[in-house]
Amino acid sequence: MLNYLKSLMPQSLRLPKNTPAYLKNKFVLASVFFCIWVGFIDENSIIERIQFQREYNKLQKDKEYYLDKIKQDTYEMEELEKISKLELIAREKYLMKKENEDIFIIQKN
Repeated sequence: MLNYLKSLMPQSLRLPKNTPAYLKNKFVLASVFFCIWVGFIDENSIIERIQFQREYNKLQKDKEYYLDKIKQDTYEMEELEKISKLELIAREKYLMKKENEDIFIIQKN
């Protein structure tokens, strides 16, 4: 029966007679196919996992940056609640002044 099926197969699909035995083994072929499928073709391939890991690392860095920024802004808000600091920031940052007062801006070149 097996010889009959082999005779029906076209010559172009047959393996040469000098093909190593491990290449004819169906378990080896299935393992190679599985590795190629998981490594490159599947939607959860190794390449996709590497890209997701890079994106995850970038998002973690962004998270740390924004947490630090929140801490800094919280500290500044607490400082703004103090009236003396509020006046100082208004004068230095926003160039506000009291009535009957002149402001002189000194710029360094």
